[in-house]
Amino acid sequence: MSSCEPLRVPMPLDRRIALAVFAVLFSLYLLTFNGLFRSIDELALFSAAESLVQSGSLARPQLNFASYHNPVGSLEPLYPLITTPLYALAVHLPTVSTIHVAMLLNPLLTAITAALLYLLVRQLGYSQRVSAGVALTYGLATLAWPYTRTFFREPLLGLLWTAALWAFSRWWETQRPLALAVCLGLLLLAGTAKLTSLVVLPVYIVIIWWRIPPEKRRVMAGLLIALLILGGLLLVAMFRVRNQPLTSLTGTVLNYQPGPALQRIYGLLLSPGKGLFLYSPVLLASVIGFWRFRHRRPAEAFIAGGSLLALLGLYSSLLDWYGGVAWGPRFLVPVIPLLALPLAEVFASRRTIVLVGAAALALLSLAVQAAASTATWTEYYDRLAMRFPQPERTVGLDMRQLRRSPVLGQFRIWSPATLDLVWWHVQPEDGIMVMDRRLLAVLGLSVALSGVYLTVGLGPRVAGKLSPISYTRWQAALTVLTLIGLAAGTIALLVRAADGVQGYAGIRLSDVRQIAARVGDGGGMPYTLITVSNEFGFHLIKGYLKGRFTHYWFSPYQREGFEPVLTGAEEVQRLWLVVDRGHMPPDASGRDLEYWLNTHAYQLSGEWVQDYEVLGYAMPVGELAMRPVSHTWRNGITLVGLAQESQTVQPGALLRLEFYFTRVSPVAREGNFFVHLVSSQGEVIGSHDGPPQYGAAPVSTWQEGEIIRDRRALVVPGDLAAGTYDLVVGFAEEGGLVPLSGADAFGPPWITVGQVIVTIPQQ
Repeated sequence: MSSCEPLRVPMPLDRRIALAVFAVLFSLYLLTFNGLFRSIDELALFSAAESLVQSGSLARPQLNFASYHNPVGSLEPLYPLITTPLYALAVHLPTVSTIHVAMLLNPLLTAITAALLYLLVRQLGYSQRVSAGVALTYGLATLAWPYTRTFFREPLLGLLWTAALWAFSRWWETQRPLALAVCLGLLLLAGTAKLTSLVVLPVYIVIIWWRIPPEKRRVMAGLLIALLILGGLLLVAMFRVRNQPLTSLTGTVLNYQPGPALQRIYGLLLSPGKGLFLYSPVLLASVIGFWRFRHRRPAEAFIAGGSLLALLGLYSSLLDWYGGVAWGPRFLVPVIPLLALPLAEVFASRRTIVLVGAAALALLSLAVQAAASTATWTEYYDRLAMRFPQPERTVGLDMRQLRRSPVLGQFRIWSPATLDLVWWHVQPEDGIMVMDRRLLAVLGLSVALSGVYLTVGLGPRVAGKLSPISYTRWQAALTVLTLIGLAAGTIALLVRAADGVQGYAGIRLSDVRQIAARVGDGGGMPYTLITVSNEFGFHLIKGYLKGRFTHYWFSPYQREGFEPVLTGAEEVQRLWLVVDRGHMPPDASGRDLEYWLNTHAYQLSGEWVQDYEVLGYAMPVGELAMRPVSHTWRNGITLVGLAQESQTVQPGALLRLEFYFTRVSPVAREGNFFVHLVSSQGEVIGSHDGPPQYGAAPVSTWQEGEIIRDRRALVVPGDLAAGTYDLVVGFAEEGGLVPLSGADAFGPPWITVGQVIVTIPQQ
């Protein structure tokens, strides 16, 4: 193997062009941003990032519901870790959605990958225009563009693999150990984002071994063995993180079946359902250019081709080879920037037929990506899946069913009504089309500034008409304007999207925002949020949760295992339960968790936000000492004991109380138990009323002589005057606060069971 000498180019100009490539692509990605998760895997990655910031761990109590509906395994830590700075910033910004800020990651990563790809192609000896053409083709005419609208890990792997190849190419030319160390370090780092990426390590080891002179191979052998051991340890560590046994890996290897594997390879490359060349037709031109590229840059061609073969070999052994519910072959997205390298040979060709053919494929591929990046692709896919369950394994593998391909289907359904851009979409709850022209103007200006910046960088004739000083100043001014345009577009997008994102059918943005504001209104104190929902789209609320919190999400079908919700940080005082009644399945009550909380915590409030029941609780603080009380009400219920957290409280504080009841009559009936503070002037400070244990323990189920403990909490108003208040309790009719009455009643409807002293702290 031999390598051509890279062109010696002025690096400052190349850096400016790389920045321009980044700016053009990132501004276009902002223009097609939609800020919605379509997969449980995306929610899992976001939840891991949320947990890293909120609790410092990768635990994901937000996904407890998934085991009942759509199981998702543990994930490697790198992608959530990279997301944490974005999340940590957004969770303190009241005007933006944390989900939207986090989803800026893939547009950033993909635009950076394209800029680095430009530098790599330049390093390989191609002209600036050819290099920029390759980078822009990758960014706009391949699957890279649609995947900027996702929260998958593949764009991160694409960046790490591109950077690793860049470092390898430097080592290949200079033989500097540092470049090789960077290359191998990046490959190992990619394993912490997705452990399957380690499959490309053998490809690099083979080419590195070939390049090393015979007299140095003994030393290098030890280093490569150490690398393999390190990779193996990393593999074991990632399996432990994912809670998977290593036997699953050995079983996959030992059970490899060539017949099904070949069919899956066909599926990944050529099939109507998931074929890479159907979803990115421009890569056919890359295949044409590969032969010449192999002669000019054999090492890089070996790595690009070897990486593709390694991925095909790995994923062809898996049942979910197609990458789940995703646009195109998701698992092949990381290798696309490497596969785009041979396009440099095609773009550098002087043969008209080659250039025309490449341009035609590029335009076709651009149309495919634009259709998927501006309108929801799940609409056609859902129709296909309803008629053909798991279409990737059925009609998706049949070339005779090409007309049913999601690629062609996307073109058929594409219309203004299917657009799902932040600035242009149809609201699912009322069908009204939204077009935010102001946001479009800001984003369009950012695209225009970036395009001018790139044009100037690639147009030396224009620059040559200016003096060196004026040209330098012009470039600096244009750089600043471009960066300001990107910043303005990003800020405008995030602010406008918080109020105007498309959302999901059956989920009203105004409802989830109101709930998030209610549960987060705690003066900056940490809180625990528990949600019970059967609807994936309900995760939209996570974008509007601010401050410090822990989020648990349970399925309505879960009956037990709720203890972790009360094991939060000691400083947590408030707990919120939100039950999605509007999407409750008919065979589930959704009451199991509520009733469990009623017996273990102190319910403070209850309200409704449309179809969502929002219940507030105070956390338990340990056992309270009970003192005996004896009073029987007209409904046949007797109060036999009372536990009071404290007799002295301050305004704004919580007062926890526990009441112990028994029934003295076989015909005892329900009633709403109330707890009030009453001043000497007759002022009443009420609490949240409800039957004993708020319905968790119906009176009709009490056994004779059984003691029922009922937890209550009272919020002392922040402006309450100092003084001594009577603690008054009693029962009222279920329909209101009318005291219970009747011919067989005895005793007063309410009694005073103690006193509470309110004190004002000294300044």
